[in-house]
Amino acid sequence: MRARTIAAPTNDADVKKELRRFLEPTCLFGEGPAERRDRLKVKLAKMEVDQGVSASEILKGTDATRTAVPALEDRTEAFFTEGSDELKAARLWLIDYSLPHAKNRLEEAKRKQTLLDGYLESREKRMKVEEAALKAGELPAKEEGDMGGLIEVEEEHMKFVDKAGRYRNMDLTSSQIGDVRPISGVAFSSDGGAVGTCSWSGLAKIWKVPDCEVSHTLVGHRERLSDVQFNPAWNSSHLG
Repeated sequence: MRARTIAAPTNDADVKKELRRFLEPTCLFGEGPAERRDRLKVKLAKMEVDQGVSASEILKGTDATRTAVPALEDRTEAFFTEGSDELKAARLWLIDYSLPHAKNRLEEAKRKQTLLDGYLESREKRMKVEEAALKAGELPAKEEGDMGGLIEVEEEHMKFVDKAGRYRNMDLTSSQIGDVRPISGVAFSSDGGAVGTCSWSGLAKIWKVPDCEVSHTLVGHRERLSDVQFNPAWNSSHLG
């Protein structure tokens, strides 16, 4: 590819300056200096083909290349696209649906947190009372009252502690290089027998679990990939 042989500036500030001069974004989400320089080289390669001028002359900023790049004040196109009535209705529906659900979810989370704080505080007090009673040679008094709510909180808390303990004892059994470019998305299949990954190279891969071996490489995308998901009906038996 011609872009690989183009001598672009190595200083990140100079790269941003050139991108700005060519009306390109100076930084994309998650982009580092190396990716930004590659983007400038691709832009220069396209300009070489469109204008018939070498990349070095474009970077030098000759009169021919400068006039080929329109100034900001000469751009007359709108910077936004007005949405349709259907899009507006869909977004209003999303707001009406999601905001009440989000409110209920937050209220439930706050309620559980309040119960958990009360449970932890009461448990600490109970342990101190029991410890004092045992030191005095007495039997700890049984708590009276409605314990239904606290029992529910205690069960959830113990489940969390159990999961945290199991996760803490997990060990890394295998490691693999996912791609030559940064991995941007990972997802497990519904049965846990396969893992899908995608990256900025435009490649999506399906990996066998737990062997961590590539089963399939999907090459149909031309741009960076940002996420990967399995069809819920798909499972690892399709790998053969």
